[in-house]
Formats: sequence, structure tokens, C-alpha cells
Amino acid sequence: MIERLRESLKPPEASKSDGFVYLVGLPGSGKTTTANLLGESLGVSIIPEFLETIPDFVINARVNSSLEQQMEAQLWVLNQHIQKNRLLKENGNFVVVDRFWIDPVIYSTLYHRTVFHTIVEQAKQQDWQRGLGVFLFADPVVVKERLMQRMELTESEWNKDWSNFITTLHKTILDFLVDSDFLSIDTSRKTPQEVVDIIKNKL
Repeated sequence: MIERLRESLKPPEASKSDGFVYLVGLPGSGKTTTANLLGESLGVSIIPEFLETIPDFVINARVNSSLEQQMEAQLWVLNQHIQKNRLLKENGNFVVVDRFWIDPVIYSTLYHRTVFHTIVEQAKQQDWQRGLGVFLFADPVVVKERLMQRMELTESEWNKDWSNFITTLHKTILDFLVDSDFLSIDTSRKTPQEVVDIIKNKL
């Protein structure tokens, strides 16, 4: 499925010529922290992860959820990115974007094949704005520490709802990054400022 993903979708070119930086990747990898710090450092606007409050059916979607819930969740997320893309087209200034349309496509690889194919086909119909794509990821052990602290999860809650999901997603992302045009950064042992400095050196 990863090969199909690579064949179907071309990530945004690693260039600042279009004036956008897209931060995408694993939960707990530091996307939002990096986006805020990078935007502040560059003195530019930031488009947030989502434009609306995340509904429960998106938060609770998992690999073992029904096809209908998986589809509804990923279509909602993709629609958020379509709305963000419209904002980018209307904006002529340099912008930092927290998450990008590649996210729901990659997440959908974990779900039913029908979900993946639907998200891919709908994503291909969009005229996505291009810019510097930055993929942040971290070791699953580090992600566990960060998410458990942020979400105040117990060990039992982590093992039940998150462990397998994060491990599988981490592997999927690493597979996708092979030969991709994204700037990939392992944030496991880097401070947010170090991550920002790496990105700024590519601009």
C-alpha cells in the first residue's frame, strides 16, 4: 500500500519558492510546538492543525473501528486540509502550516482499503499549494512519554488505545519517507529550537 501511495501522490517540493512550510508527521513528534516556534522566529502567520474543534468520532477512530467511522473521520480531516488549502491560495505571504493533506492519506493506510482509496482519490482532485514539506517523527518510546504526559494517560489506557496504533503508524511513516522529497527530522533527542534551526537552514 505504501508503494501505491508513492505512485499516486507527489509530496510538496522541498522549496520555499511558494512561501509555505508544512509540518506533518507522528503524534507527539512536536509539530504544533515547532510550528508555533518557527512562526514566531520568522515573524509569519501560522495556520493551525485544524480550523474547527475535533469531533469525538475523529478522536476515537482506530484500526478496529467500523468502516463507517474510519471513513467519516478521515473525510472530516481531509476536508479540514481542503479548507486550509483555500486559505493558502488567498494568502500571498509566507505561512507556516501545522499538518498537511499527506496526514489523512498516511493515516488511512492503517484503515480499511476502501478508506485509503477514497482519501487518495479525493486528495488527487485538489490543487494543493506547494512549499517545503517537513516530516517530524520520534521514537515510539519518546512519543509514549510525551503523549502520556500531555493527555494524562495511564499505562492501561496507553496499552489499550494507543500503543499498537502509534507503533504501526511510526513504521508506516518511516516506510513512506524512503525516497520522498520531505525534509525528515527525528525529534527524539532534539529540542524544539534545534528542530526549528534545521528547518530555517533549509529556507
